Amino acid sequence: MLRNRIVLGSLVALVAVVPPSWAMLSSIDPPAVLAITQRRELSIFHEPGETYNTMLERAEEVAQMEIQQLFDADIVTSDISIVVMGENGGLIAPLLSVDVRRDQWRRHPDIMTWARYYTNARELLGLNAPPPEPSAGSEPVLGTGDVQVTLRWATTDDLDLAVTDPSGDTTFFANPSVPSGGQLDVDSNAGCGGTTRSPVENVFWPTGGAPQGEYMAAVNLFSRCEDTTGPISFEITILVQGQSRTETGTVSDANPTVTFPFSLP
Repeated sequence: MLRNRIVLGSLVALVAVVPPSWAMLSSIDPPAVLAITQRRELSIFHEPGETYNTMLERAEEVAQMEIQQLFDADIVTSDISIVVMGENGGLIAPLLSVDVRRDQWRRHPDIMTWARYYTNARELLGLNAPPPEPSAGSEPVLGTGDVQVTLRWATTDDLDLAVTDPSGDTTFFANPSVPSGGQLDVDSNAGCGGTTRSPVENVFWPTGGAPQGEYMAAVNLFSRCEDTTGPISFEITILVQGQSRTETGTVSDANPTVTFPFSLP
């Protein structure tokens, strides 16, 4: 086969003489695939009279909007990494962070699916003071409805109640309301601040609003606030359409979580 000699600067190469169309195809490189990670740090300020849970909801809204705008604005953005910081009177702490790929977000564009929450943010921001205590010997008014789950214990330790609905959404201190209507309306001994020896936590779905299906209630030892190491006893009451059942149990460092399944027919 006839060969031509091509000289480029000091580089000498032998190439085969081929038909023009084949020569053109062989000279075209495949397009480069661009992948860009967008990183953002956002800040929100605590507003006067605002609860920590409300501030956390605003952080979720800010992160949700920012992620959607970044993906919409640049088609080559493949990954987004966001941290939302909270500020309160000079105190600064991360509230949540999100690392999500474009394909993950396209399948499920819901901030609560991808967010990681910082459980000590409330304390670091100085927002762990509870609302005014009710009069001695009384309990705060608890929300009720088709489904109500109430946790009680008798120490100043921080136990947490979480209830997962049939859709898989969980109502708990960092996510106090879910689309199905579940609400956490009382959260005692949070972050070991303003502690009481008659704590109660309550999650409920209003009448006519609870979805049918399987639920899961969980009691978790979030933090010890007393200088003790033994098991902590608790009582949990589950009310479903007027029918109530009460269970007892203990949580400890070795077994920090106890679950109670139930259903709404």
